[in-house]
Amino acid sequence: ITTISYRNPVRDIHNSEFRFKENPETVFHKYLSKKFSPSSIFIDNEFNILFIKGDAGKKLMHNEGLFQNNLLKMVSTEIGTVIRNGVR
Repeated sequence: ITTISYRNPVRDIHNSEFRFKENPETVFHKYLSKKFSPSSIFIDNEFNILFIKGDAGKKLMHNEGLFQNNLLKMVSTEIGTVIRNGVR
């Protein structure tokens, strides 16, 4: 009688290849929002919303129809002017 035995390789589940790596932008957003504001909206250079933190989204207007993620289209014209000038 012949007995064959084999070993399964032991895997270290703490190996770095199995760890979740956060997107650098997400890490940056979390850092800035914790440091400077509990509520914030992060935008790109064309004022498109990338990330909303806290209840900042409650201050935006959502019109019926196709969703617009551009910050300037989701606020009044007066506030849009203030935002545009403030960012520049």
